[in-house]
Amino acid sequence: MRGKESRLTDFKLWSQPAALSADHGGGLHVSCSKVLAYLADNLLTVAGSFDADGVPLTGVTDALTGAAVTTAAVEATIEDLAGTELTGVTWPLALPHVGTPDGTYRVNISDDLVSTPGDMVKIIITIDDGADRRDRRVLYATIEEPT
Repeated sequence: MRGKESRLTDFKLWSQPAALSADHGGGLHVSCSKVLAYLADNLLTVAGSFDADGVPLTGVTDALTGAAVTTAAVEATIEDLAGTELTGVTWPLALPHVGTPDGTYRVNISDDLVSTPGDMVKIIITIDDGADRRDRRVLYATIEEPT
């Protein structure tokens, strides 16, 4: 990421997997049982759970049926806490389904993303799998210098 070679990490669980806790919002009907994100080496991965190394263990699943959500349009936007999108990237980013396990979505975030170490940001994940099958999560992370 441009600037001071900063990166996004989870501010609470950095020593463990950088899975970010989710917060419901937006008034959309929640269809997914669990949505977490892991960001490492500029790859943003959305899945249901991760191991200690950031490898997805389960994908995003439907809260009612338990089935993997594999056909959704998944998008991510990164904003500062005031709601202003970070610059250097065109938002939202589309996360294609990559499977392994089913329900896992991933996108590469450009090095052109302008960020400042120490700033807290919101990663907004939207999942749209059709009528009444939508979810929106707001995940919070802190930008840190690389180690």
